[in-house]
Amino acid sequence: MVCATCEQAPRKKGKRQCGRCAWKSEDKTLARERRKLYKQRLRRRQGCRTREEILAAAIEKKRLRQLERLTPREPRPSRFTPTDTLRKPLHRRAQNLVYIAVRDGRLVRPERCSKCRSKRGTIEASHDDYSKPLQIEWLCASCHHKKDKANPKLHVRSA
Repeated sequence: MVCATCEQAPRKKGKRQCGRCAWKSEDKTLARERRKLYKQRLRRRQGCRTREEILAAAIEKKRLRQLERLTPREPRPSRFTPTDTLRKPLHRRAQNLVYIAVRDGRLVRPERCSKCRSKRGTIEASHDDYSKPLQIEWLCASCHHKKDKANPKLHVRSA
C-alpha cells in the first residue's frame, strides 16, 4: 500500500497518508490556527478590540457622561489663600503700573539681576510692598523665586 498523497512512502495501518504527508497537512491547519491566535493575542496586547467591544465601550462612555451631567459638581478648591485674594487686586495694579512705566520710559529694565548680576533668563520686577508699586528690585527669575519663598507676601498694607 502506498500513500494517497505522494504515492511513494508506505502508508501506516488504517491511515490514508504516510506519516510525512499527514504531518504536512496537519501542520498547515495548525499553522493557520496558530497564526489566527497569534493575531488575536497581538491585537489584545496592542489594545485593539473587536467591533462589538468598541461599540459597548462607546455606549458605556456616553452613559457615564450623561450621569456626570446630572450629578452636581463640587466646587474646586481655591489655589489662593484668603490673604492672596486680598492681595490680588493690589498685585495686579502694581504689575500694570510697572508695565506702563517701562513702556513709557520712566523705568528702565536692566540687563543684569541686581542680586547675582547674571544675564540669564528674563529680569523681573520684584515688589516688597504692593502699595508702593514703583519701588521695585530687578531680579532674575531664580532670585525672584528664592526671595518670594524666603519672604512670602502675606500681610498687605492698605493703599
